[in-house]
Amino acid sequence: MDDAMSGQPPHKKFVLNGPFDLEVFTNCVIWERHPLLQFHSHPEVESLRAALVLKLRQQYHEMCHSRENIEAPKESFNRWLMERKVVDKGCDPMVPSECFSEISLSMYNEIMNDIPIKLVKPKFSGEARKQLSKYAEAAKKMIESRNASSESRKIVKWNVEDAFQWIRKTLNATFEDYQQRLSHLKQQCQPHITEAAKGSVEAICSKIYHLSCEYAKKIHQKNIEIITADGLKESCPLRVQNPKKVYCYPCVLAHPCPKQPAVHIFTDKDTTHLRYKNDSLRISTLYFQKLEQLYRYNCFDDRKFNLFLTRVWSLLKRYQTWFGSNESSPTQGALPLSVFSVLHKHFGIKKLEDNVINEISFYGESTRKAKEELKTNSIARNKQLSDLKEAKLVRSSSFNEVSNVFTTYELHLQKFEYKKICDLKKSTMKFFLEFIKSELLFHAKTIEMLTESYGHIMNIDADRDLQQFCNYFSFTQLGSPKRDDSKTTVGDNMQTHPTLRRFNSAPNFNSSTNPTNNDSYDMNTDSKSIESIVEHSESDSELDVETNPNLLDRLKPVDRENSESVSVSLSLSSA
Repeated sequence: MDDAMSGQPPHKKFVLNGPFDLEVFTNCVIWERHPLLQFHSHPEVESLRAALVLKLRQQYHEMCHSRENIEAPKESFNRWLMERKVVDKGCDPMVPSECFSEISLSMYNEIMNDIPIKLVKPKFSGEARKQLSKYAEAAKKMIESRNASSESRKIVKWNVEDAFQWIRKTLNATFEDYQQRLSHLKQQCQPHITEAAKGSVEAICSKIYHLSCEYAKKIHQKNIEIITADGLKESCPLRVQNPKKVYCYPCVLAHPCPKQPAVHIFTDKDTTHLRYKNDSLRISTLYFQKLEQLYRYNCFDDRKFNLFLTRVWSLLKRYQTWFGSNESSPTQGALPLSVFSVLHKHFGIKKLEDNVINEISFYGESTRKAKEELKTNSIARNKQLSDLKEAKLVRSSSFNEVSNVFTTYELHLQKFEYKKICDLKKSTMKFFLEFIKSELLFHAKTIEMLTESYGHIMNIDADRDLQQFCNYFSFTQLGSPKRDDSKTTVGDNMQTHPTLRRFNSAPNFNSSTNPTNNDSYDMNTDSKSIESIVEHSESDSELDVETNPNLLDRLKPVDRENSESVSVSLSLSSA
């Protein structure tokens, strides 16, 4: 303690062995603080504080029920305590007693949101219809019983009557229709209802604050009585002379510690029980050991652990007082909502939820609702069918109801199927977009390979290939066919030689002039073209395709029934 107060780091590094392995050391530097004027915790004071806070909680529930005819919002009193302690400058560590604004915005908004009734998210269309009717009736009843202007009453009553007429006329409304109608009614009526209930709600908030100030005075008086009975006096505010920067150290209380009563302890398996008089509190044994380790390091005024059990009991009692006797397991009062929001955005969870989780969960919720609505309609349909069989005399009246059920059933089924198709379309489009991107990349690589192949083709020796071509055809043996009116094709008399297989796979650059299956082939023209090619090859040993653009098509023998087409690419060298 002396090292910490003098601004020097502790000479010894404490290592507390245990399940948590606490290694306590700080490098945080703060200004030296004056001792606090709060009293030491005492079981009698904590019991009194718990009773007064419970009474204040009950009064809050009673005022909400009697003045606004609503139940107090869940956990709103606990949030009010936390919101008040942020701005409270009183001496009590829990009960607000000195706040700048008497009216809490947190409590005001939560009460106003439940007026005229508390709205919940319904599961079925029937529940949505019932909630719309209740809200309309409650709004009408409230605006008539409050001191509101004539214009506000006129607007609220007109919208309420319009909502009732819509409910009577619309028999086959969907779940979304009821929700949209409720939202429209609330948007039109809520401003006038808020203006009418503003004074009453502010009176509730102000009354709770004044009661809290009175209870804080009673708690303070109880602390004075305890230290007076032990012969101690209340300390005056203290100041630090010549403040300096020191390493962070535990808080120091200005008031002396009074004599503490005995607290009994016993362990039951994994739970430790602490009992004072008839009030027994429990804590996990593992965390009880953690508190013991922290107490050993931080509480310098009780080295012998004489006050440890009493202070732990007071701590547990204060937690129970804060959250109430029916504290739920997920209750978290350590950090405010704004801090959790910053952490939520900092770790990037929001983006993951918006892009992935929300879409999947929304589709699952829609599927569940559709199943429930279909199940409800199916039950109603079966009931109507059974009634139809039993009551044949009233078949005409029952037929209309059955048709309505069938219509609703088909409508929901079509709506669900349409949404499923849209979702499948969306996911399929996304998949094909990725597939097209991969195919474009593949074809880009293919173009590179074909470009390289084209370079190799450019290096083909035209003279040598032409010589092989002429040697293969042996024009002298082929002869000149006679012209026939039936126009038979030469493909029946020609066969592909193995030496020209690469000419067969060559691409056709002039596809517009290829003969089709319905066109005839002129043998006389082909014979003249072949003779001109032979004469040209013997004279120049080179074939000029540019002078004869139809040469490729004429040199291509076609066998439509028995053989494959042969394509000779001779224009690559000239290109």
